[in-house]
Amino acid sequence: MDYGFLSLLPPIVAVVMAITSKNVILSLFCGGFVGTLIFAGGNPFLVTKAMIGDYFFVQLTDSYNAGVIVLIIFIGGFIKLMEKSGGAQAFSKSVYKYVNTKLKAQFCAWLGGILIFFSDLGTPLLVGPVFRPLFDKLKISREKLAWILDSTSSPVAILIPFIGWGVYIMGLIQAEFEHLHIAQSDYSTFVAALPFQIYAILAIIMIPLVALTNKDFSQMKKAEQKAALRDYSFEDDSQKSSGKDGKVYRTSNARPVMVPIIVVFGKYD
Repeated sequence: MDYGFLSLLPPIVAVVMAITSKNVILSLFCGGFVGTLIFAGGNPFLVTKAMIGDYFFVQLTDSYNAGVIVLIIFIGGFIKLMEKSGGAQAFSKSVYKYVNTKLKAQFCAWLGGILIFFSDLGTPLLVGPVFRPLFDKLKISREKLAWILDSTSSPVAILIPFIGWGVYIMGLIQAEFEHLHIAQSDYSTFVAALPFQIYAILAIIMIPLVALTNKDFSQMKKAEQKAALRDYSFEDDSQKSSGKDGKVYRTSNARPVMVPIIVVFGKYD
């Protein structure tokens, strides 16, 4: 069945609500609700049943989606560990004597996003909390950090054949080859197509290009101007604790950041 313009309503609703409400989860839910409402012929009672029984439960019990949820839970716990222990602050402070310019900080965040390539979900969740205090200290906008993370998560993952994205795409290629009765390797086809991943390649290249030229524009330029007026410090409450004698002692160090990342790399090796 051809829904015509109605098929555009769910993404339009989701995007407009995300911009106006700043609530991504609510916006995605409303977009999905509108799409299901179209399928249900405008019946709100059927929509509620379909959303829960035909979509939510089915997606939550899918093995891939369940794995993603577990991954996010574990990474979320790691992030909370860094926040409560002050590990991210301590790590940023310890490397500040080496990474003490905006150019170095942007290059390090870029390299961190490339090195942590095993998951497009893990890159922003792992690299972001580590570099956020350093970016704040150097008065680089968090918007630019978000852009760097976004440009080194999926764009990097799509270029590597032996992780989740690559395996999934090779599966799609192989399915089409079987459908068309083509006897060709899905791996060699994936590798041969890498030079044509124009968006991914340009997204990765743009980060050092912008960092070297220091040319910001549009909303990013405004964000950088606002960040230049802010005053951040490495000190925060999570770095201190009170002893029995009432004195305040510093407790944070960089180990809560480094040890989990080393364990993750060891697991994937």
